[in-house]
Amino acid sequence: IRCKPCNLYQVLNKLFTRVPGLRIAISTRNMIVVDSMYRTRKYNVRQILLAWIKERVQFKRAWLLRRVTILQTELNMLTGKAFMLSDKNLDKTIKTIKACEHKSDIVQALVKAYPKHVSSSQANYMIDVKMYQLTHEEYLKTIKKMDDIQHELDAIGEIVGDPTKINQCIIDELKEIKQK
Repeated sequence: IRCKPCNLYQVLNKLFTRVPGLRIAISTRNMIVVDSMYRTRKYNVRQILLAWIKERVQFKRAWLLRRVTILQTELNMLTGKAFMLSDKNLDKTIKTIKACEHKSDIVQALVKAYPKHVSSSQANYMIDVKMYQLTHEEYLKTIKKMDDIQHELDAIGEIVGDPTKINQCIIDELKEIKQK
């Protein structure tokens, strides 16, 4: 944020009221900050703002890395689903499911039917697919969703790999706060 030193205090007060987590991250009273070692130290407004920005950058990076894990898991499940719903494998998948006597046997049967291609977690994910969803349209939807997830993973990979892009995310957040 570019501002005059006299306006910096007002900017910081606006951040305290508008940004979720700022008050939690920095507990202040008359510019005296209690750090993690329970020591008090007097900081100026600029130091507090910079400390928050540094913490926000670390939080954003951690959030992005958690998001990558979630997306990779979902992509893995969709990959197995797409494999079993493909034109080449759909009939075999239906026959394998129909051959099972109990629902609990389906996972093992699918894993045995597609060794090295389907894991037990992917087969478990496939169990939740309803019978009317075993269509080519569902296969195309799955492929499209996989592409969307892959694009999001690529975008997050770019941001995490480049510290200036994470900084730009924080700058965009601060600009949005300023506009509000």
